[in-house]
Amino acid sequence: LHYPLRRQRQMCIRDRNYYLFHSPRVGDIVAYRPPEPVYDPEKPIFVKRIVGLPGDELSLVEGRLYRNEEPVARKPVASLRYSGIPAEATGEAAGAGRMAVPPDNVYVFGDNSARSYDSRYWGGVPIENLRGKVIYRFWPLSRIGKVE
Repeated sequence: LHYPLRRQRQMCIRDRNYYLFHSPRVGDIVAYRPPEPVYDPEKPIFVKRIVGLPGDELSLVEGRLYRNEEPVARKPVASLRYSGIPAEATGEAAGAGRMAVPPDNVYVFGDNSARSYDSRYWGGVPIENLRGKVIYRFWPLSRIGKVE
């Protein structure tokens, strides 16, 4: 049911079966296999926070995330400040500043957005690539506890 994984020198536990019984939600921290061409066999699993669901339109205004033209109010997403859409971004986000989440995909952002390689660069993650919901961090000991 639970499986350890590595996350930038952090050790977490994920529930591999969570998305067999539940739909993804904005704010979930997920382990996933990145889509092609981002996939790297040496880093087969990424961990990020879901910020957009299929059909959503996302935009960033002064560091704040908007979903379907409404500021995201769900904690902790509402308290995070995101970097803008990078110059290296591809697709629709690069020019318009808006990102449309394709059907059967989710958008994921890293909480440390200035250093995160995420959906702002390469688009959606197919829902079938989700490998579980991260539920608990046990390393480093100073950050042990439930992941939210």
